Amino acid sequence: MLCVDSKVLVESDKVQKDILLGDILINHTKHYTDAETAFKDRYVPLDFSVCVRSSYTNKVLGVKNDDNTLYYVNMTDVPEVIHKGYDLVMYMSSLGILHLVNYDREFDAVMSEHSSFNCIGLLNPFPEFMNPIIVSHIIMTDNGFDMLHKFLNPNVVVSDISFVRSHSEGNIKPILDTLVEVQTGGE
Repeated sequence: MLCVDSKVLVESDKVQKDILLGDILINHTKHYTDAETAFKDRYVPLDFSVCVRSSYTNKVLGVKNDDNTLYYVNMTDVPEVIHKGYDLVMYMSSLGILHLVNYDREFDAVMSEHSSFNCIGLLNPFPEFMNPIIVSHIIMTDNGFDMLHKFLNPNVVVSDISFVRSHSEGNIKPILDTLVEVQTGGE
């Protein structure tokens, strides 16, 4: 599992956008076989979280379970891969979106033409109780977002960001706070 040196992290209840995340990922991470060994070296497991949203219509994908809906996919226990730095974040975001869809080749075309990647930052609110989380967004053009419907798994829902803000049970609030509503000009 990919772990990060806890000595280089700053505790904050907000997603930290102004940190040198690329440097942290390249120079301050190691792979461990178990968390206990990492803790002895003052390293902690690193999670990756990705939200999928529309550009201007303020829609976001969520995964519905028995109790609530999560508006991001969280991944932990990252295997050793060749990707490093921001490339690793993009790779993990790509894996995250695959949890939301029934993949086929047509999905590739939609994603390559209608999506962009945005690494938001690092969340590290409670180091003793919660893994630090790298937060990213996959931003879809509004047309591309509409095209996703035919690929979505049955438990995936589309919600307005304004709805998400008032129905956030079971979600990590600072991650949802990164979903900024786009204001369009009125007539």
